[in-house]
Amino acid sequence: MTLAEQSNSDLVAEIRTKSPEVRRPELTELRKQEIEERRVVLSTMPAHVTLEMTTRCNLVCAHCRRFHVQEEASNTRGVFGQDVVYDIVGSSGYMDDDVFERALDLVQDTEWVSLTGYGEPMMHPKFFDFARRLKERGHILDTISNGTLLNQKNVDKLVDIGFDLISISIDGARDETLKVIRGGAGADVLFGGLERLAKAKRARGLGRNDPPRISVNFAMGCFNIREMPELALKLVEYDAHVLYAHILEVGAGPNVLGEQLIYTNPEVREEAIRMVEETKRICAENGIATDIRAIPEAGGGDEPEGIALDSAFAALKRAVDEHEPEQRVYLPLAAIEQQRREMADKAREEPTDSTSNACTSHFAGPDNLTDQERRENERCIDFFRYALVTWSGKVLSCCFEKFGCGDLNVQSAEEVWNGPVYQKLRRGYFEDGIRWVCHGCARVLD
Repeated sequence: MTLAEQSNSDLVAEIRTKSPEVRRPELTELRKQEIEERRVVLSTMPAHVTLEMTTRCNLVCAHCRRFHVQEEASNTRGVFGQDVVYDIVGSSGYMDDDVFERALDLVQDTEWVSLTGYGEPMMHPKFFDFARRLKERGHILDTISNGTLLNQKNVDKLVDIGFDLISISIDGARDETLKVIRGGAGADVLFGGLERLAKAKRARGLGRNDPPRISVNFAMGCFNIREMPELALKLVEYDAHVLYAHILEVGAGPNVLGEQLIYTNPEVREEAIRMVEETKRICAENGIATDIRAIPEAGGGDEPEGIALDSAFAALKRAVDEHEPEQRVYLPLAAIEQQRREMADKAREEPTDSTSNACTSHFAGPDNLTDQERRENERCIDFFRYALVTWSGKVLSCCFEKFGCGDLNVQSAEEVWNGPVYQKLRRGYFEDGIRWVCHGCARVLD
């Protein structure tokens, strides 16, 4: 450790003794300083951490990967220690106490903790226990849910624990649309949960902008884009704080969803833009914030032309009927736990270097970044402030590129956060630019 690194470590130790309100801006300033100094070994732990409670889910949604992919190979997710894990969703368990306790070291400097992931987080039997402990430590706390478990008991816990943001995924306004998309969970279930949440807040004297703030997430496709303004009107009565909308992703099921893209047919794109603008108008008039991703001008060349909006929902319904998914069958928890422990023992005995596929160098040195590449770097600094802990204890760089950065079952938080993978990613960021490190992520590219 250099003298400067020692100095910063001493400073962080001092900052950690202060209240969350005081230490947050000081840690933010220190993180900014260390990026400017081009450090790859950092003094602070991440500012934002996602703790994936589980990849199990009680729904099989038409536009989710579970609907289309029965087996998915991954060298970063699933049971830790294995090079390749198949059917990672079916083999999911729940984050156990040991992983959570180790994760507490990772979040010691964290401002914002997200309890979410690939599954429905409230299915975890200790979801509320974990949430309460994090909130007592002073973290800002959010979760993302499919909305089906917002019964009165759970709603009261969410509000009383003091969640700061609760995001509910609702991809339509009408009962039939929701039931087709969600495999049976209709308007009464989803809007009923929103209503209970809004009433629980009002009963405690909390307004729209008081935590827990309510966010509704909407995936824009041909089958539902016309319902987007209608959904915005519904959100007014439920005191929603923000409507977040993103573009439908079809990588997992191009045969079913490819024609549902809203940007590959010029006429569809034009009407979709009108629907977005109408949605923004409704939200603005009623005090609801919006975060709606821009609709691309064209596809990448591989997508089929978008279907006409008049026939889009009927086409989706036919596709759902023809590809009717089997309910996900999960391995028994005892078998998963045994598998995890066996792989942990193996990983401890045979440590492996997982840095080889973390990033690829494309430039000769640190001074070759173009102005555009520098702008892209400014859009994403996750290598310096973010980590995702999967239910099984693996640590990933983010939820997009998913570089495997470590394993809390066999490493400490410090060994992961300043380990060889994170160092390599940070060095690649400085020398090559985020475009070349995360070359598959549209989030940071023009």
